[in-house]
Amino acid sequence: MDRILYEMAELVKQKYLHINDYYNLTLEQKSILEQEDIEALGGNIGSKQVIIDQVNQIDARLRQLQSLLKEDFGMAALEGLPNHQSVKAILEVKGRIKEIISQAIKLDKENTGRLRFVFDRIGTEVENNQKTAQALKAYHHDNPRKQAVTVPVFMDHKR
Repeated sequence: MDRILYEMAELVKQKYLHINDYYNLTLEQKSILEQEDIEALGGNIGSKQVIIDQVNQIDARLRQLQSLLKEDFGMAALEGLPNHQSVKAILEVKGRIKEIISQAIKLDKENTGRLRFVFDRIGTEVENNQKTAQALKAYHHDNPRKQAVTVPVFMDHKR
């Protein structure tokens, strides 16, 4: 049982570090959105996805270990051993993880709003640029022979 609890404690610490990295990337994402650097945003989102995948692997292993505790020792929850040192460490780190996740979720919601604003503004700019390009095409052609030629017209006012 001690080996399982020790491994769980180590995994929870790793998860905490990954969640903390995720939060830092979310903070970085905020400044990227303020700078409207779409390429950097793509890299940031990719890095966040890597962290999510790593956390999912850790969670899968934690579920396996929790299942072992339940099968071998009849423990449905870690709270059943509150005096065990590893259990105290696990529960403490889990509490910190929950705090960081709630902060990251809040920041992600703010970033989503910023992202919508940036994409709406960029979409409007693209639309305006397309309209301007169409208007310019009407007056200027790529082929000089097809260019609109304005010929002066002289009118005889005597008639």
